[in-house]
Amino acid sequence: VTLVGATFGAAAVGYDANAKNILLPFPHLLVDPSDRVAYEERDNAVNPFEGMKAQGTSMYFINNTRVSITTVVLGVTWGAGTTLVLFSNGLVPH
Repeated sequence: VTLVGATFGAAAVGYDANAKNILLPFPHLLVDPSDRVAYEERDNAVNPFEGMKAQGTSMYFINNTRVSITTVVLGVTWGAGTTLVLFSNGLVPH
């Protein structure tokens, strides 16, 4: 089900590039990739991710725990809630 959500998101972006702004509302996606790389490589002394790796790791840990618990709890809906949670997690990673 998660793969179906991810496939749907990829197809939506492939069909309409403006869907990316709705599915993935991250401001750095609005910048041209070559401009973003040039900006990030301009100052090699500064690492923009320094001190952020633990935060990223904890975000994935919390999201996976939330999805797992929510999926188990929504099992009482005969799979409807579980399907919705797994589809949305595949569509838009939190």
